[in-house]
Amino acid sequence: MNINLKNYQEKAVDELIATFKILLTKEKQKKVCVFQAPTGSGKTLMTAKFIEEIIR
Repeated sequence: MNINLKNYQEKAVDELIATFKILLTKEKQKKVCVFQAPTGSGKTLMTAKFIEEIIR
């Protein structure tokens, strides 16, 4: 799936991936990651891109 994101969306996805990788290294700590953005900012597309990137 080819998802084209805007610059601010790419930055958000990159930050989400970085946070996700850090959380994966934590063993016995509570692992919570909250992804929030304003209405209409493209959260669904950004989440799809995030999933696409982490399953590669």
